[in-house]
Amino acid sequence: DGSYLTTAHPSSRNRRRGRRAVPVRGVEYSLPGVEATEPVCRLVTTILDPQAAPAHELAVPCHERWEAETACSEVKAQLRQRHR
Repeated sequence: DGSYLTTAHPSSRNRRRGRRAVPVRGVEYSLPGVEATEPVCRLVTTILDPQAAPAHELAVPCHERWEAETACSEVKAQLRQRHR
């Protein structure tokens, strides 16, 4: 499904020393036709099995959540300006 397995470390020090590696799965995807997005979006998950969560099932909700978080941030910024 285009995803790949890699590791993540809690700090650069742990990465340099090769300690506390956490296995993760990376998913790269693009959003053609969606303005103001990066050419390639990436997400990292601890769900390692592509059968349990195919890449497309992870990518769609991630993008939808990102849109919701952006909208909430804009509303908060507008409310702060009204308070002033």
